[in-house]
Amino acid sequence: MSAFVAGVSLLSSSLFADDWNIGIGAGVISAPEYLGAEDYQTRVLPAIDIAYRNRVFFNFFEGLSAYLYERGDFRLKAGIGYQAGRDEDDDESLRGTGNIGDAAVYNLGAEYQPGLYTVFVSLRQHDGGTDGRQLHAGIQAFYALREELSSPRLLLNLTVNYSDDDFMQGYFGVDARQSVASGLPVYSARAGIASVRAGATGIYPLTNRWRITAVLQYLKLVGDAADSPLALDDDQLFGGVFAGCRF
Repeated sequence: MSAFVAGVSLLSSSLFADDWNIGIGAGVISAPEYLGAEDYQTRVLPAIDIAYRNRVFFNFFEGLSAYLYERGDFRLKAGIGYQAGRDEDDDESLRGTGNIGDAAVYNLGAEYQPGLYTVFVSLRQHDGGTDGRQLHAGIQAFYALREELSSPRLLLNLTVNYSDDDFMQGYFGVDARQSVASGLPVYSARAGIASVRAGATGIYPLTNRWRITAVLQYLKLVGDAADSPLALDDDQLFGGVFAGCRF
């Protein structure tokens, strides 16, 4: 699920001058049963955002991160997050493919932000699950109608995801044993660009403390990921609405 929820924020903390900013809320999300699935699931999830001096951040969906180095418009960022695994019981199409365990995800990234736009790249190492690596690169833009905290805000993003052999084979490949158990053809998924994601996050303040956050993400599987017999639908959508309070 975390592949679809990047960008969910209750704070927009870069606008705040306080040392500590905390946002707590909950929301309803709809997302595919797994990456490449045709069927969708709807869930209620908590949302937690914590920011300290706009330098150290915790987000329920993305984990703990901090800026290690800042110079002008350039920043280096490191963090640790959590990637939920995949259970073959999640969807009928996965029966016989086995389970993929949960993983800790270590992130090291760089950002360049000359203005409203941020260009970013992030290397992610999975510890557990597939033990694979991913490289995410993209651009995002942040807009506010006014400088005041009461102004609605919009975050647009475009991300390209490159995944290594371990990640690709784990999530999109079918080995001989899995083929026998599932009836799917043997398929080897090699390293390459796996997906392109575009989305928008809107934050609408109701008061100085309460706000509504709406998220819409579109993900397109490409390359070996799209050609996998497990990818029943190359076009993946995620949508969610969250209500939260800032402290």
